[in-house]
Amino acid sequence: MRNMTTMLLVTLLLVSLLAGIPTNELETEDAIEQTSARSGADIDILGITEPSETSCTAAGCRDELLVGESTTFEVVMKNIGTGDVTDMTYTLDIYLTDSSKTRGLPAKDASGQTLSWANDVAVCDDAASCDETSFAANTIYTGGAATLTSLGAAITWTPDVGEYLVVVAVDSDQDGDPANDEEEIYVVVRDYTDIEVDLCWTDGAGACVEGDRAIGTGTETRQFILSVTAEGSQEFNPREVNVSVELDGFSAASGGGFDLMADGEDWMVVAGNAQTVEVYRNTTTDAGTDASRAVLTYQTAWTMTGSVTPGDGGYSIDARVIDHTLYGQDTSCSESWVDDPAAEPPVELTSDNFCEYQENNDDYSRTDSDDIYGFSALFHDIRIQTLSVAQGYSADGSGEPTSVVQDGMDFDLRVGTTLLHANVGHFGSDINKMVEWGVVFTVTDPTGTETTYNADECPTGLAPSYTHKMLGTFGGGAGATPQEADVFGSACVMLNNAAALTVGEYKFEADLTFVGIWDETADRVAECSTQNPEMCDEKMSNNRKTMTLDVVNNQPSVLSLTMFNTGDLVVTQESPLEFDVLAFDVDCVAGDCLTYTWSVDDVELGMCGGVGAIGAQCTFQIVPDYMTNPRVAVTVTDDNGASTSEFMDLIIWNDVSAEATTADSGVMVSYALQYASTSDFTITATDADTSGYAGMELPGYTGAYDAVAAIDFSPATSYEASGVLSHGMTFTVPKSLIEAGTSVEGSIWFNQGSMYQLVDGTPADSSTDPTMSVFTWDLPADQNTLTAGTFVLFGGSLEAALPPSAGIQGFSAVAGEGGTLVMNWDVTAQMSIGERFIMEICDEASDANCDAAVLKDFTSEVKTYTHPGISTTHGTTYTVTVEVCNDAGCNGQLGIGNVTADKEVDGDGMMTNLIAQSSSDGTMWTMTWTTTGDVSDITSWRICYSTNDVATAIEKTGSKCTDVASATATTVDVMQPTFTGTETYYFVGVAVDDLGNDRLGSDVPTDVYYKRDADFTNDGDGNGTVGEDVSGDSELPGWTLPAIGGVVVAAIVVGAIIVTRGGG
Repeated sequence: MRNMTTMLLVTLLLVSLLAGIPTNELETEDAIEQTSARSGADIDILGITEPSETSCTAAGCRDELLVGESTTFEVVMKNIGTGDVTDMTYTLDIYLTDSSKTRGLPAKDASGQTLSWANDVAVCDDAASCDETSFAANTIYTGGAATLTSLGAAITWTPDVGEYLVVVAVDSDQDGDPANDEEEIYVVVRDYTDIEVDLCWTDGAGACVEGDRAIGTGTETRQFILSVTAEGSQEFNPREVNVSVELDGFSAASGGGFDLMADGEDWMVVAGNAQTVEVYRNTTTDAGTDASRAVLTYQTAWTMTGSVTPGDGGYSIDARVIDHTLYGQDTSCSESWVDDPAAEPPVELTSDNFCEYQENNDDYSRTDSDDIYGFSALFHDIRIQTLSVAQGYSADGSGEPTSVVQDGMDFDLRVGTTLLHANVGHFGSDINKMVEWGVVFTVTDPTGTETTYNADECPTGLAPSYTHKMLGTFGGGAGATPQEADVFGSACVMLNNAAALTVGEYKFEADLTFVGIWDETADRVAECSTQNPEMCDEKMSNNRKTMTLDVVNNQPSVLSLTMFNTGDLVVTQESPLEFDVLAFDVDCVAGDCLTYTWSVDDVELGMCGGVGAIGAQCTFQIVPDYMTNPRVAVTVTDDNGASTSEFMDLIIWNDVSAEATTADSGVMVSYALQYASTSDFTITATDADTSGYAGMELPGYTGAYDAVAAIDFSPATSYEASGVLSHGMTFTVPKSLIEAGTSVEGSIWFNQGSMYQLVDGTPADSSTDPTMSVFTWDLPADQNTLTAGTFVLFGGSLEAALPPSAGIQGFSAVAGEGGTLVMNWDVTAQMSIGERFIMEICDEASDANCDAAVLKDFTSEVKTYTHPGISTTHGTTYTVTVEVCNDAGCNGQLGIGNVTADKEVDGDGMMTNLIAQSSSDGTMWTMTWTTTGDVSDITSWRICYSTNDVATAIEKTGSKCTDVASATATTVDVMQPTFTGTETYYFVGVAVDDLGNDRLGSDVPTDVYYKRDADFTNDGDGNGTVGEDVSGDSELPGWTLPAIGGVVVAAIVVGAIIVTRGGG
């Protein structure tokens, strides 16, 4: 109960204390720390651009990697310093993680090797073996996104399913700031599903032959095989896989139950074998429904054979997956209903059922289609092989791409500059029939606006470079003029500036135009037209490709915000503030599409900001409106509206000089103050009576001095040291007040009560008025501003005081109990005002120069001091000195002594064979024992007892202890208790030294059984009661209960007062 009461009172005190602490003292705020200008080289990893970082929301994740899909690594690194780097290495490490993105164990590959790579020749001086020989200041490494390499080859990772952190770090002895030498991204690798379609011509034995083009040019019947396979990183059994088969140029065709004459040229084939499977299950009732479905078994090819008879000309078969059905718990399967409409509120229940749902895509759409073709006669055909979208260029289209997405790949694009690229080829029966061609690109933006671009070459943007030629080969006919031609070509268009991609869904289309066929006889192109159909493309279906992709925007990131000013900022300073921000956008590596907006306390700085490197720097002058804690912020916005802001909180000190001049003496007092407040700071200075300052003794100086002026000083307000940057005072005094002969002498002192402090004793001539002298006082920055007081001006020069004439006598230093050190001393003469005692306590054995010595300062009245044992170490000898000192020095006669701290009983002396023998009358125990071990430090013993049987828990002093006067004694009588009853007591011996230090003298307590029967006799004197119980340990004294009641009442009253004073 006592412990609980104590805890409650302590809790109330703590609550009261915390309630008085301002909440702003408990708050913290994070901001980018002020940094100084970069000097020398400074490598900054701006970002990892390949692979893309995975970002996840409640709707799902984007930019995931698929298991088994290899990736390389591209990183943008910039030397943001002022010096070149000639030696640099980098490492790439991959760690396991989870959604918390906390670094876990190093990841390993399938063979157990840690996924860690290093490049020790990223930058070095050997051009033959080093990737780069220099990394110049203010440049990007390799000029753009650098593909990381190790041992001369690109680092490639084929990941397993999981969550990873990809960590890139650079190292260079020339790097001045290692804090920005590491970058990491979060990457999720997931399983994938894929339905693969394959078409092939077969030989006479029914086996597939290589190549998509049929061998021969006849019209004989040919056989083909269509195969469809469910692939993926884990088991995947789609149902009802619908495959569109398109036939072109045949006179007859059949296969899989279809026939050209009956079903036409478009067949919808269902791939899979019939199985009875569950098609629905209600998870609430556990009732299911089965039905027959065509199931495409995982990694088991389903095939369909067929035969076709070509007509005259070209012919082809195209197969493409249209959709497939999956079974599982999809959102479309869920059912919700109100369980009890009358309930308030109504209870809604949901059943997450299993059902079939349709999917139109898998994870590898580029394998969802295939085609085969052939020719039975002269046949003109050109086609688009691939349509690609490349990104990663600078805003003007320069540089190299960091990503390429082809048709059939379902990846998100980034905003910004983009290259559309089409690979085309001659696929006609006679490649000597050279074809003039062109590509029309159509871009449909998120608003539905279509823009077309014409192109027939791709000289830059995507390797290899291509200059326009006709498709085919020059046949070299007699008399024909040689023409430039190639079987394959490419066309591209750069979408930048106003045409750059923005956020939303885009559709890209490429249409290949068959302009005409080169006529070698006429040396011109015979153009395709309705009048010349024999000069046209005879298979138009492969002249068009489309891609529909989402375009997302990456938010720019601020890597550092730097202020180049050093030292404290003051409102009156002439130098402007200079800032620089380093930002990076993975969609704009060069940074020329980033716009910067600067502000102070949410007010935009019109003189700063802009696009690119110019906008990243800001210089402006401090104005009073910015005091005292302005926030400088910069917002970085990309050209698609995504933005990031960063800020830096500053301290700008106010700077004033308050002045006042006394009316009679003409002394001008000036208080210069740099402080953290916008409030005005003023002072008053008035003449004071000098009669009280005649014949003054000044501390540290000898002689008597008369005041020539006194000034009562008072500031309008005062400031704590934490709010003061610097402060000082000047006193401009007429020379006539302090002239002595031909020289200017005098001193000024600050007086508060009985304390005098020298302000300045060496006046200087005024630089503006030859009749005035100037006294200066530089006040400590860690001191509060001055409060009211009196400045006293004394004439004449100061004569330095001598050290004290009194010295130390009668000095002693002895050890005390518990490790205390007790010092006493006296003086040889009367001490003067301002003189004091200086004491030094030093452990010279471990601190020879006494750098860590304890220093004490005592007034002249103190002649004794006890140094606490908590500050000493047992057995350590301390050298103690004490001397009489003043501001001029110390008297040479000092007190010195050595004293060894003693806080323990030394030696291993013990009390053994402790035996208790009760006296015949039962009033005492006679204790006997034997001493063993080293008892040289033991001056006496003590016998103590308790009802506790643990030796260390028995009190070694108190009423239950009996002193043994001699260390050599082996017996002592201990008085027994007198209460009626029984008890077991435990006795221990205690060793005591001459200082009173003690310790246990016996390890195991001696137990003694106590018993005293009640006495029922009454001698008839009328006093006492037969059998009166006077026990000491088992019962409470008679006064205890009233005392306890008083304490309880007092506690209730005090508690009520505390509660009411606490506001309720």
